[in-house]
Amino acid sequence: MKQLFTYKHSLQQRFTVTAVMMLVPLVILVVIQYLVFNNTIAHLNNVIEHGSSELTGIKQLQHKMHLAIMAPNDYLIHGKKTERENYAALSSKVSMTINNMIKLMARHQNERDLIIKVDQLWRQIDQKAYKVLASTNPIGDMAIAEEMELLDAVAEQAISVLEQVFKIATLEMAEEVEEAEYLRTIMIALIIGGASITALMILWLNTRLANAIVRPICCLKSAANRVSDGDYNTRLSWQRQDEIGELSQSFDAMTEHLEQTHTKLELLSRHDGLTGILNRREFDRLFPIEFSRAVRYKKNLSLVMIDLDHFKEINDKHGHLTGDSVLQIFAKLVKETIRDIDQFARYGGEEFVLILPEANREGACILAERIRALVEDINFGDTNGEPVHITISAGIANYPEHGTSEKEIIDTADKALYLAKHGGRNRVDCANSII
Repeated sequence: MKQLFTYKHSLQQRFTVTAVMMLVPLVILVVIQYLVFNNTIAHLNNVIEHGSSELTGIKQLQHKMHLAIMAPNDYLIHGKKTERENYAALSSKVSMTINNMIKLMARHQNERDLIIKVDQLWRQIDQKAYKVLASTNPIGDMAIAEEMELLDAVAEQAISVLEQVFKIATLEMAEEVEEAEYLRTIMIALIIGGASITALMILWLNTRLANAIVRPICCLKSAANRVSDGDYNTRLSWQRQDEIGELSQSFDAMTEHLEQTHTKLELLSRHDGLTGILNRREFDRLFPIEFSRAVRYKKNLSLVMIDLDHFKEINDKHGHLTGDSVLQIFAKLVKETIRDIDQFARYGGEEFVLILPEANREGACILAERIRALVEDINFGDTNGEPVHITISAGIANYPEHGTSEKEIIDTADKALYLAKHGGRNRVDCANSII
C-alpha cells in the first residue's frame, strides 16, 4: 500500500489509486444520499397529498353543513315544504362527508376525536332540523323559532370545532415538513462527513447538492409556512424535470386547488346562489361597517328595502323557473342602475335591500323611484306567449334624519316598505314622503 504512494509510480497511477480510494466512500455516500433523498421526496409528496385531502375535506364539510342548515332556516321563513326534501339530501351528504373524514383522520387521533365530536353535534343539528321541518305551520311558531335558535347555536359550535380541526391539520402538515427538514439535515451531515474523507471532491459535491436540493427544500418549507398562514396564492413555478420539479408541481397543484376551494367557499358564504348579489349574512356584516363610517365622518347613509309585489303569483302561475328568472333579471337591472359604492343584497325570498353611502333621503327616493319605473316597464320574459310583468314596493330610511342607530334605520325602512305595500303597492315610501 505504501508503494502506491511513492515516487516510483507515475502521477497517473497515483491519481488513479487515490481516485479509487476516494470513490469508495463517495459511492457509499451517494447510495445513502439517494435512499435518504427518495425517502424525503416520498415523505413530502405524501404530506402534501394527505394534507391537501384533509384541508379540502374540512372546507367542503363546512360548506355542506352551511347549505344543509340553510334549509330549515328557509323553511322557517317561507314555509316551503320542498325544503324538507332539500334538507334530507343535504343531510345525507354531510353525514357521508363526516364518515369519510373520520376514515381520513385515522392516523391523527386528535383530529379524529374532533371530527367525531362534529359528528355528535351534527346528530343534534339533524334532530333539531327535522323537528323544525316537521312543523306544519312554522311561520310565527315561537317554539319552532326557539328550536331554530338552538340549532344555529349547535351549528356555530360545530363550525368552531371544524375550524379547530383545520388549524390542527395545518400545524401537523408544517410539523411533517419539519420532519422532512430533519431528514435533509441528516443528508447534509453525511455530505460533510464524506467531505472529511474525499476533501475537495466532497466539497464540490456538497455545493452542487446545496444548490440542487437544499435550497429548494428551504423554499418549499417557506412556501408551506405561507400556505399554513392562509396565503393560498403561493406558487413555486419551478421549471425542473427532476423529483424536485415533480414535488413543486404537486405543491402548486395543491395550493391552486386550495385557493380555488377557498375562493368558492368565500363566494358562497357572501353571495346569494341564485342572483349572485350579496346575501343576508353579508348585509348583516356590511351595514354596521357603513353605518359606523357614516357616524364617524358625519355623512348621510340611506337604506332602501324593496319587495317584489305579488311574487308568489308569478311562481304559482308561471312556475318557479320563471320566478327564479325574474329574480335574476331584477337583480341584474338594479346592479346596472346603482353606483359602484352602493351595496345590493338579497334580504330574503323576494325582499332586497340597498345600502347607499353618502346618499340623502331625496337622492335615495329618486333612485328607488327610477328602479320602480324600470321594473314596471320591463317584460321579464314570455311564458306560453304571455308576457311576465311585475312591480315593486320600496321603503326608505336615512341616517341621521330617521334615526341614530342601525336598528332605528332598519325598522324605519321596514315600516316604510309596509306602508308602501299597504298603500296600494308599486310605490316608494320615503319615510313620511311618498313619491
